[in-house]
Amino acid sequence: MKHSLHIPLVLLIAALATQNATEAQIPSAMQHTTRQTITAKELAKNPQTDLYAYLTRRHPLWLNTRGPVESRSPGVVVYVDGMRRGGVEELRRIPLETVVWVDHYSGPEAALRWGSGHSHGTIHVATGVSGFTRAG
Repeated sequence: MKHSLHIPLVLLIAALATQNATEAQIPSAMQHTTRQTITAKELAKNPQTDLYAYLTRRHPLWLNTRGPVESRSPGVVVYVDGMRRGGVEELRRIPLETVVWVDHYSGPEAALRWGSGHSHGTIHVATGVSGFTRAG
């Protein structure tokens, strides 16, 4: 009778150990970014004059807001040289020739990096103007 209790108990312990090992792996899995990058070299090949026009033609999904938007939220959040600028309309003010790189982060990745208010994603632009460099 004692042995019949040991088998389910051993199986339960093994299952819990497997679950804990899987949960321990989640943080390292989060390090795999969903960031997508466009470089100045790619931008130079296109006739558009501002970043909004370029993204509208080449990466329109980056500009889309998914789900409900709060009145205080711009939807997709735009950062330029590390500073929060607002929504996607800010991209109209950025001439392509000034752009060094553009990163797009999905909603979950942006919320992880910048916190609440970024659930619709983030477009992060670096220009040659400020000398801003990528942190990660």
